[in-house]
Amino acid sequence: MAPIVLAVAIFGKFTGAYLGAPGLRLGILDTNSYTIIVLVAVVTSVMAPPLLRMAMKRVEYTEEEQLRLSDRAEADTRGKDVSGWRHGTSDGDGSPQPYGACRSRGGPR
Repeated sequence: MAPIVLAVAIFGKFTGAYLGAPGLRLGILDTNSYTIIVLVAVVTSVMAPPLLRMAMKRVEYTEEEQLRLSDRAEADTRGKDVSGWRHGTSDGDGSPQPYGACRSRGGPR
């Protein structure tokens, strides 16, 4: 679902800029209107991450997510990058596997 929302958001921003530029050249939009459109796109893009972080503070994490966050914090203190790793493996040996590998082998989602 997240990739779909992201694709729609990116498509919307590029479409707005693409359609706005000819409107500016043809005189349908003046410079002030076009500036407002671009400014809204930039400001909403910049303000989204902090707002999402604030909203996510209210969300109750599952046990699996709490484990992932604690492992990530521990790895961060050791300087190890774990951004693409997920707990739970499909082969049952207990070692962390890349998220894509778990999914492609039929592991947990």
